[in-house]
Amino acid sequence: VTKCDFRLIVATHEDLEKCVKQGKFRSDLFYRLNVIPLVIPPLRERKEDIALLADHFVQTLKKEFCTNVTTISPEVLRIFEHYEWPGNVREMSNIIERILYSMDGMEDTIRMEHLPILFRSLTSKSPDVNVIKLKGMKESSEKEALMQAILIANNNKNKAAKILGIHRTALYKKMKKFNISLTTQ
Repeated sequence: VTKCDFRLIVATHEDLEKCVKQGKFRSDLFYRLNVIPLVIPPLRERKEDIALLADHFVQTLKKEFCTNVTTISPEVLRIFEHYEWPGNVREMSNIIERILYSMDGMEDTIRMEHLPILFRSLTSKSPDVNVIKLKGMKESSEKEALMQAILIANNNKNKAAKILGIHRTALYKKMKKFNISLTTQ
């Protein structure tokens, strides 16, 4: 048996005290975990943190993606500030990762056109967002889905095709259509 000294940090979206009272969470575990509770409001309630967090994720992830991106346009930041962030900070990190993945490595600023199409359409209440044609939306979403599947599959075309639920030859055709190559990812 190896002895170790550690601190356990846990996070939840649930009100654990309420769950204990309802019998949905063990009280003994709750009292062991509840030594120093930190209550951090969701991102949608901390609008002043959005620009700082977005910049932090860009600076952190740009190294991983070998990109020149250093800034986020004011329009994108405005959309981020008006977005509800149901997935909280993890959602922001994932969106910025997706944006950096899909950008040309030479660009230095995240602009409106880099936002995922579904993200743009959800924020279309903002006056700065243009109405998107259905055909363009479909093609952009399809390209994003292809790129995301290839990323998840670690550039394995067979796995990417399975993730998308299409035949491998259909994947090849779509990659050709959208000019996606494994080397330019």
